[in-house]
Amino acid sequence: MNIFITAAWSNHVIVKQISNSLMRNGHKVRSFATTPYIAEGEGFKTLREWKLSASSKASFEYEVNWSTKSDLVIYVGQGDATAWALVGLARGAKVPVYGIVDRQEDVVTMRDLVQWFNGDELIDEVEAFAKRLTRRRPSVKVQA
Repeated sequence: MNIFITAAWSNHVIVKQISNSLMRNGHKVRSFATTPYIAEGEGFKTLREWKLSASSKASFEYEVNWSTKSDLVIYVGQGDATAWALVGLARGAKVPVYGIVDRQEDVVTMRDLVQWFNGDELIDEVEAFAKRLTRRRPSVKVQA
């Protein structure tokens, strides 16, 4: 199953942990933590310099592609504006979104865009979703 994880950069450790766990289970996982050119500002003097670069454009295209064409999107809170925009794109493209509950994050009405789980439940719920998806249709291959 193709999975895209969206989160704020400050959550990169948990994104990497989730990615590794899901990849061990045979899923194709994409996120800023699994793609080298996504790290904002790396090799650039300022964030503005990065935002105007070809790397930034590639990052944008990568995230939009995977958030709208994956089988499932996972949101890790607390997110930033980019993470929430990608959740909105996924939902608009009819891609289900699972999220890890962050009790500190006040998402108000946006909470209904995401099916929320605690960290312990998430992997089990993803596996249950993968089984349901497999029964409905074969996995969709997404070009990187």
